[in-house]
Amino acid sequence: EESLKVLEQSKSQWSRERSLIQETQQERLTQAEKAKDSSQRMLIVTNKKLTKYKLKVEQMESELSALRNACNKYLLDKRSIEADLSLKALRLSELERLHEEGKEVIFTFKSGPTRTWGASVRLDHHE
Repeated sequence: EESLKVLEQSKSQWSRERSLIQETQQERLTQAEKAKDSSQRMLIVTNKKLTKYKLKVEQMESELSALRNACNKYLLDKRSIEADLSLKALRLSELERLHEEGKEVIFTFKSGPTRTWGASVRLDHHE
C-alpha cells in the first residue's frame, strides 16, 4: 500500500511536471509566433521605407542628370561664345593693323533684336 501511495505521488508529480513543460513549450511557441509577426510587420515597414527612398534616389538621379545636361549645354555655349569673341578680337586686331597702315576702316552697327556690327576697309584710300 505504501508503494502504491509512492507510485501515485510519483505519477502525480510526473503529471504536474509534464503539464508545466507543456505550458512552458506553448508559451515559448506563442512568444515565437508573436516575435515572428512583429518581425514580419517590421519587414513590411522597412520594405515600404526602402521603396520610398528608392523613389527619392531615382528622382534625385533624374534631377542630377538634368543638371549635368544643363551644365554641359552651358559649357558648350560658353566655349562657342569664347570662340566667337576670340574670332572678333582677331578681326579687330587685323582692322587696327590695317588702320595703322593708313587704310580707312569703316564700322557699321545695326541695332534691334540681333544687334550686329560690321566693318569694311576702303582699299582705294589716297593720301
